[in-house]
Amino acid sequence: IDLFRKVCIFMKKFSILFAAILMLCLTLTACNDTPLEGYWVVSEAEIYGKKINIDEATRDRQYPFLSLESDSKYVIFFVGKATKGKWEKSEKGIKLYIKNDKTVEVEKVGDKLVMNVPELQAKYVFSKSNEKPKAYDEVTEK
Repeated sequence: IDLFRKVCIFMKKFSILFAAILMLCLTLTACNDTPLEGYWVVSEAEIYGKKINIDEATRDRQYPFLSLESDSKYVIFFVGKATKGKWEKSEKGIKLYIKNDKTVEVEKVGDKLVMNVPELQAKYVFSKSNEKPKAYDEVTEK
């Protein structure tokens, strides 16, 4: 019986220690999470199942980008055209509100944002950038 009590006490202490370590890991993971606000530049693209070379698909190195502003506004730039609107966090990542009450869900996968466009069978992967995209000033002035 004495051995049983010692094992129970050990398991109880072990459980408390394990829970504390687990909470610490979850806290550190949340702290290192990439913030959503800021500049996101397309780093990978796929259309109709075919990978696209980003460098070849851009003109004058004006890479497609998504800028998430802290006031819930966004600017997205693709192929010489910018669209502006509002965004909000969602369970999967973010939701972009486009004209006519249409929304686009952009999934956060690790430190990337992934946008799927079913009509084009397209997938765009955005990576966080510390630098303002080259086309940003030009497209936001319009």
